[in-house]
Amino acid sequence: MTDHPYGRGAPGDAGWIILRDDLEVVAADDVARALLGTLQPDALTGRSLTSLVAVSDGASLESARAAAASGRAWEGRLRFTTTLTPVELDASLTPAPQSGTVLLRIAVPRYATQASPQAGDPALRARLDAHEALLEVTPDAPAARAVLQALRQVVPFDWAAVLRFTGGEGHSEERPGAEVVGVYPSAMAGMAPGVRWSPLTPEEARVREDGEPSLTNDLPAAGRSPLGRLGAFGMRSRLLIPLYAGDRVAGCVAAYLHGPAVFSPQDGIHAEATLRPLGARLAAPAAETEAAR
Repeated sequence: MTDHPYGRGAPGDAGWIILRDDLEVVAADDVARALLGTLQPDALTGRSLTSLVAVSDGASLESARAAAASGRAWEGRLRFTTTLTPVELDASLTPAPQSGTVLLRIAVPRYATQASPQAGDPALRARLDAHEALLEVTPDAPAARAVLQALRQVVPFDWAAVLRFTGGEGHSEERPGAEVVGVYPSAMAGMAPGVRWSPLTPEEARVREDGEPSLTNDLPAAGRSPLGRLGAFGMRSRLLIPLYAGDRVAGCVAAYLHGPAVFSPQDGIHAEATLRPLGARLAAPAAETEAAR
């Protein structure tokens, strides 16, 4: 927590926060978190905007809430109490009704600031695009493709797939396996929506059991699952990101790049944040999966 206003920002510095329509925080970019006195990635997630703003600004906040509910933008000043010394920031709310979210821009005050809600931090933009895709697209395969397309804004990759884990826990008659839900940019090496395999490779099983990401920057040219065929196409660097549905790992995203040693741990952080809402989608009943094909 910072001990004085603007301790991490200069006049005009702007941060972006995605809010649900009830003003609960979904995500915040680095600048927004710094302006509000925290650098922890999820420190604001799940909190209501009401809990971040001074009680004395209740009328302004209610005006902003009413404007957003009616689909109108709102601009003003709000005093945030997340720092030891309350900090007054320029604030503007812009509804995004197609996704059921509201974009909040906060900035260190200056005489004039101009910015578009579309010009936010790329990582936050990717998270918003992924969130919109999951709300707007019903079939799983195109929804997964849209989320992967959003991910590519912040984690460049050559090919990626969304996998749903199958069998295993709760399905004792079926060995643990995986099913391809969606791919981007297109099917490759026989990997397309609907492809299934069992058993999992040791690395795939480790992601499922431990819920930890896996980064491999020198894959062999062949492997023990259908994904292993990608090595023969020059895909040598792989990032596996677990997708949670509650406390259960429902699947993962496998992203690939040509050549060795090209993904970084930071890519894993950005990927996990962008892909987080996808896990619950993977936990949908099997009947929905069939309808999506």
